Amino acid sequence: MEEINQDLKYEVLRGPLVDKFITANQAFHDDGIIKVWPPGCAIFAEFRHHAEKIRKFTVKENDVWIVTYPKCGEWNGKNSCSEMNNCTKQVLHKEANI
Repeated sequence: MEEINQDLKYEVLRGPLVDKFITANQAFHDDGIIKVWPPGCAIFAEFRHHAEKIRKFTVKENDVWIVTYPKCGEWNGKNSCSEMNNCTKQVLHKEANI
């Protein structure tokens, strides 16, 4: 097990399923998969390079987090913005130049 910092440790995951996953996603992440403790979840190995910035990120009281599946963020973000600001479909299309 290796350390990202003194609080966060990780293990590189290996095996045929990991290889298959990496092959299918190599256009986005080709650095492998790691298991991080705590909490023991699997994540792209690229996380090692950003872990400290993420852990020190300051969250503000009025921040809105939109968590989606890959490649769904843009539309979910627009939908959330629309709901939060009482936007109509016409306003969104006008702002997006659609």
